[in-house]
Amino acid sequence: MLQEKLQTSIISVGQLLQYSQLSIPVYQRPYKWTQKHVSQLIKDVSTFRNKTAYRFGTIVIHNDGYKFNIVDGQQRIITLLLMVQAILKHHKAVIKNPELKNLLHLLERKMFCPDFSNDISISNISNNYQLIEREVVKFDEELIIFLLNRCEVIQFVLNDVSEAFQFFDAQNARGRDLEPHDLLKAFHLREFSEKDEPHKTQIVDTWESMQSDELSGLFADFLFRVKCWSRMQSARYFTKNETDIFKGVNIDRIDAFAYAIPLRIAHRFVDNYNNNFERQVDMQHMPYPFQLDQTIINGRRFFELIAYYKKPLIHTGKT
Repeated sequence: MLQEKLQTSIISVGQLLQYSQLSIPVYQRPYKWTQKHVSQLIKDVSTFRNKTAYRFGTIVIHNDGYKFNIVDGQQRIITLLLMVQAILKHHKAVIKNPELKNLLHLLERKMFCPDFSNDISISNISNNYQLIEREVVKFDEELIIFLLNRCEVIQFVLNDVSEAFQFFDAQNARGRDLEPHDLLKAFHLREFSEKDEPHKTQIVDTWESMQSDELSGLFADFLFRVKCWSRMQSARYFTKNETDIFKGVNIDRIDAFAYAIPLRIAHRFVDNYNNNFERQVDMQHMPYPFQLDQTIINGRRFFELIAYYKKPLIHTGKT
């Protein structure tokens, strides 16, 4: 059923970057490509310049009717965007090929210009652009034509965000690009209620302030093991195949089952207490009463749970 709703096409880098409606949604990871990744991409472009076409891989896009939200492929798209910006800066004025000159004019006019507030993204973009500039000044017109017209991506576009993430999860479950906690982050961000949407940016920043190896250790060595052991199950390895153990219920959509009543009471009571006017006077804050073996509440509470159990592990030196 999902495959029937996919809009699949193979497009060139030049076509992709003309999408002025491209957007990097708040739930995306920071831009973490290093100069090593960028050097390899540039090397690939130069190495395969004599081929009729060269594929950079796949991208997944959610078309919400207004924007093309990048679900997968953000790192490559930003790097390609930086390369084209450097090409415009150093080559636009001296290009002789009329078709290439027209394409660069279109890109300059249509390319999306994302804003970045995350310190990790800003630092990596600054460092990588310096390297890109040094390499791009060496490009000749033929190499620029190859990059824009014959370097391609396989584009998957879906109109439903849940289906876009479902496809994203299925693709990455078979690959090695993402850690299990990255897939959980994507899942729980799309489970946010409308009321919790304003908290997304802060929650993503808090999550990304933790190192990937710290998150891997927290899940694999602690949370996953306790979850499994409480069910009398083995907990040897935590992989992408075991992420379902950290997917629970959506408190706004769950039916009135008996087990959901205490979850809903605790969820609403804690929020009501913390949002009460009196908290501005007594400056008190009630943490959610998390339990390691409890049913996961999808969305905001999942991220709060991870932050809650991260603190004691930091203090005891377990990560």
